[in-house]
Amino acid sequence: MKLITSQTCSKCRNIKKWIDDNHLSVRYVNIEDLTEPEVEAIAQSGINSLPILHKDGKYIALAPRKMSEIEELLRN
Repeated sequence: MKLITSQTCSKCRNIKKWIDDNHLSVRYVNIEDLTEPEVEAIAQSGINSLPILHKDGKYIALAPRKMSEIEELLRN
């Protein structure tokens, strides 16, 4: 599972802090470091905001979700 973020994204920073505080195994990837196929897959999914969770082969937008929903996605 990886979390796609940006250094300027405050929601990204908050979620990363929660992940670190809860000692979850999540790999952080800066949006600028994605490969062209990854960028294309995200674009095709219709996601246009950060952070993005890549889990079980799917890209999941986290920005419109409440923290309780995000926690559930990260724990399961």
